[in-house]
Amino acid sequence: MKTAPFLFAPLALLHGRDYTVLAGHFHKYAYDTRRGHDYVQLGVTGGTPGGRTDDPSVQDHIMWVSVSCGAPRISNIRLDGIFAKQGPVVPVARSVAPIHP
Repeated sequence: MKTAPFLFAPLALLHGRDYTVLAGHFHKYAYDTRRGHDYVQLGVTGGTPGGRTDDPSVQDHIMWVSVSCGAPRISNIRLDGIFAKQGPVVPVARSVAPIHP
């Protein structure tokens, strides 16, 4: 996830403060930490997918943000469940040994 040049000035104003960046528009979920701060880009949220439909970062979801003990708590709600701020988990394929008669 790259920082858009138009954000350089606002981010400079936040230097030395705690903050979290939440963004949308690219229709593909992304999460990153930079210098100890969370950067979260929302997924599709009802728009045109920003990648292949089998890509786990292409999710129709809403982001639930609450504040506890002075810090944001982020949960993502999609049709089939909830995923953490780090993004959806890619399912791991299970290898099965072939059965020989």
